[in-house]
Amino acid sequence: MGISSKAKREYYDLVIVGSGSVGLTTALYAAREGIETLVIEKGGNGGQAGTTERIDNYPGFVERIGGSELADQVKAHAERFDVEIPAAKTVTQIQTDGDHKSISTESGNEYCAAAVLLAPGTRYRMLGVPGEEDLIGAGIYFCATCDGPFYKNREVVVVGGGNSGVEEGLFLTKFASKVTVLEFQDQLGTRQILREKAERHPNMEIMLGKAVQEFKGKGHLESIIV
Repeated sequence: MGISSKAKREYYDLVIVGSGSVGLTTALYAAREGIETLVIEKGGNGGQAGTTERIDNYPGFVERIGGSELADQVKAHAERFDVEIPAAKTVTQIQTDGDHKSISTESGNEYCAAAVLLAPGTRYRMLGVPGEEDLIGAGIYFCATCDGPFYKNREVVVVGGGNSGVEEGLFLTKFASKVTVLEFQDQLGTRQILREKAERHPNMEIMLGKAVQEFKGKGHLESIIV
């Protein structure tokens, strides 16, 4: 297919590991200053933003933009300033030798750099139940502030009754007609002040001792088995 996993050179001023929002924007800023930059990414560009179905809160895109489209535009912008972003490869080792760093990849390629920026990002914690992977981005989401406004006047479910889950649930009450928090333990694992807010909120329901068994739906989420 003409896709190369090897960069053009063996030495760069800067090697960035990870091509999410942090990695790509740093590469863009560095390259504009004349810093020869290589970005190594094991998967797709854009990180979590790149896998988001639609982004409604990114400045400058009034009519919203798809996550993959935004990632492609940032990548193209970086490449316009000669940032190298070869095909996906995993970094296996980073070593130092004086002022120089050595970066090895799973394909056997090795690069040297004056500096290395680690921007590997984060991973969502998955439940590992049937239907989950198929419906991510089609009813299953991981960011209330990113996707909450799309569910105005609709019922939503938050899985997890820790600090993060309850905080996200309270935020979602600004948009959703009802928020149900599912927690598999017999009590919420959140701070007392958050627990009291959740218990008092008229649009929130707390269900304890409940665990998701399956997500169901064809093309989009339709029901949850607990």
